[in-house]
Order: sequence, then structure tokens, then C-alpha cells
Amino acid sequence: MLSTAYSDHLANLQRTLEKTPASEKAGLDATPRGTISLTPYDFHASLRVGGHEGIKFDFQAKLGEVVRSMDNFGWTAIDTASGQIIEQQKGVFRVNCLDW
Repeated sequence: MLSTAYSDHLANLQRTLEKTPASEKAGLDATPRGTISLTPYDFHASLRVGGHEGIKFDFQAKLGEVVRSMDNFGWTAIDTASGQIIEQQKGVFRVNCLDW
């Protein structure tokens, strides 16, 4: 139920962003914003079906897609001496926690 609600919310947000003029999608640094992607994965269901080997297989199959998304986000790097931002991250990678 939570995954469906999250997916629906992201789909609605994507539709809204698609209607937003490009000039409004740019931030102060003129970096285009508004790209959303979701890679859903039900760890517990995969574990029940294929065990830990199934999880490893799934991660290998989906890893390229996730890495490409993370590469598009970039990262934040700050010069520790001056506090100046050298590189600014342009995305968020969200993962649900796994309870043990």
C-alpha cells in the first residue's frame, strides 16, 4: 500500500513538472530540474521467493539503472578551507531501511 501511494505521488509530481515551463524548472545555478525516476524493489518479497541468491541476482540486474540515476544526481563537494561549494548535488537517492 505504501509503495503504491509513493508511486502515485511521484507520477502526479512528474505530470506537474512536465507542465511547468522550462524557465521555472531552472534553479539559481540554471541547472535544469524536474527529472524523477523510481526503481521500486520489494526486498522482503524477493527474499521469500529466491532467498539471498535471488536478492544478489536482482541487484545485479537493476544495479546499472540505479547507478545511472545516482551519476545523474552528482554529489556535493565543499572546499573545507574556504567553505566554497565546488560541486552541488542535483538529486536525492531514497532507500527504505531494512529492519533486522
